[in-house]
Amino acid sequence: MCDMRGDDDFKAYKYSQDKTLSWLQAKVEQLADELEKRKVHVAGGAVVATYVKSKKDDNTKRDDYLRFACGIVSDYLPLELGKDLKTHLNIPEPSPVKSSPSSEPPAKKVRLNGDVTPSEDYSKAVDGESKQKEVKLTAKQKQLSKVDKTGMKSISSFFSPKTKK
Repeated sequence: MCDMRGDDDFKAYKYSQDKTLSWLQAKVEQLADELEKRKVHVAGGAVVATYVKSKKDDNTKRDDYLRFACGIVSDYLPLELGKDLKTHLNIPEPSPVKSSPSSEPPAKKVRLNGDVTPSEDYSKAVDGESKQKEVKLTAKQKQLSKVDKTGMKSISSFFSPKTKK
């Protein structure tokens, strides 16, 4: 990690990137071994933990474990040191999965003019239907409409501010 110089009275330390990268490489390889031993899913895509795979489905390579372990270690390092670690380990960037042309979403429709209007007017009533439909009253509402309401206050009058006399 660093070079030491000097005698017992005065020691000077100098940062060594080569020693740091070799130490980090050992840690990445150790983590990759542990991930491989525990059979952690490191390939692209999501997998349910309870899913039972057969041996032929497992096509994970050592590079996948190294890339994943390097990503975990790099999360705790400065950005520049993480990039240097990837180049030191010769980890290539994962190649993007190319999709077939049939799986691409359809192209967007092209607008001919900016003045696109609907072909039908939906705001007008169709076939003599009235805009306002009859409001059906419940039995309680019908009974209340028959009651003499003279002298009764509305409920909102109780919540209005009081006037000073």
